[in-house]
Amino acid sequence: MTRDELQRLVETYINNNLYISETISKALKSGSIDIESIEPEQYLEVKAIAHAVLLSIANDFRPLTKEGKKISKNIQLFIK
Repeated sequence: MTRDELQRLVETYINNNLYISETISKALKSGSIDIESIEPEQYLEVKAIAHAVLLSIANDFRPLTKEGKKISKNIQLFIK
């Protein structure tokens, strides 16, 4: 497999499994955020919501096997 082929496969997998809008909507409908009190120029809440949404989605991509976790940890060393 070439690097380009692998990149396309990973991008396709991620794009087919992302549901960011749905997760944001779920977070906003949860009642855990006082939406009315947030000022448009405040980014603390925006960043907090983004963090929660991305962590939630990241959990769905977590490798299930020890070998997958090992590969993932190794890759993370090089992309931070």
